[in-house]
Amino acid sequence: MPDSWIKQSIDRGESDLRVMLDQQMYRVLAPVIRQYANKKGLKISLSDGTCGNSAGTLLKKQADIGGFCCPPRSSDRLPGLRYYTLGITPIAVVIHPDNPVSDVSVEETREIFSGSITRWSQLKQPDGSPGQNKPIQQVARLHCKPRPGHWRLILDNEDQFSVTLKEVGTIPDMLSAAARNIRAIGHVSAWLATNDPKKNVVVKSLKINGISPTDLKALVAGKYPFYKTFSITIWEGDSVENPLAKDLKEFIFSQVEMLDEKYLIASPDKLRKAGWQFRGDELIGSNQNRR
Repeated sequence: MPDSWIKQSIDRGESDLRVMLDQQMYRVLAPVIRQYANKKGLKISLSDGTCGNSAGTLLKKQADIGGFCCPPRSSDRLPGLRYYTLGITPIAVVIHPDNPVSDVSVEETREIFSGSITRWSQLKQPDGSPGQNKPIQQVARLHCKPRPGHWRLILDNEDQFSVTLKEVGTIPDMLSAAARNIRAIGHVSAWLATNDPKKNVVVKSLKINGISPTDLKALVAGKYPFYKTFSITIWEGDSVENPLAKDLKEFIFSQVEMLDEKYLIASPDKLRKAGWQFRGDELIGSNQNRR
C-alpha cells in the first residue's frame, strides 16, 4: 500500500469505535457489546456483514475492528492489521425435515455435492433401506471464493461441484431451499440451522460419519470434518491504533470463552488444548488426530 494509505487514520465518524462483525458473531455478541458500550460510556458503531464487507471497510479504513467467518486471503493482510482467531463453528449439511436419510459419510457428502451420487435412493435410511427414489438437488452458498476454509472443506473449489448445483447468495435463501424442497441438500452454520432469523423455516441436519454437527466436543476432537473459522482484526501502528479497540477485542474474547455451548463456537483455548495448530494468535491447522 502507498505511504499515503499507511499514514491515513481510521474514519470513525462520530463514534469512539467502529466495528463490523460476521453475521453469526453479530447475532451472538452484539447485545453484550452494546452493554459494554453503555457501561464504558462509549459510542460504538456496530454493523453486521460478510467477510467481503469487512475487508472492504478495513481497506477504506472505516472500521477499528473487522470480523471474518473465513481465514484471510493474502490481500486481506493489510499493513498494520492483525488477525486473531476467535474460534470455529461447525457447518451442518442440511436437508428437508421429511427426508428419511439421517446419516452420511464424509465421502458420500462430497460425492453428493460433486454430482457422483445423484439420487437419494443411493443412500441409506436408518433401517438400512434405500432413501427415496428422487433426484438430489445440491444447493451451495459459495461465499468468499478467494478465501480458504468454510465450504472448501466439502469440495476445494467451485469447479468440483455438480453441474446441476443451485447456488444461493444468502443464509436465508439456503435455509429456504432446504426447507421447501424434499430433494434438496445444502450447507449452513449448525447454529444458524436451528436459529433462523426469520423463524419461518425448519431443516434437518445430517450426521456425518455418525456424528451430529451440534456435537462441539467431537468438532474440537477433530472428528467432525466441516467448520468455519471466525476471526477479528485490530490495527497496530501510530496512525491507526486505538486503545479502545484493543480493550474491546479482549472483552470479546472473554465473552467467547464464557459462551454457552448452545452457540456452537469452540474457543481458541479449547482448540489449543486439543492440539490444534496456531501461529501466534491465528489458527493455521487442525489437530493431529483429525480424520
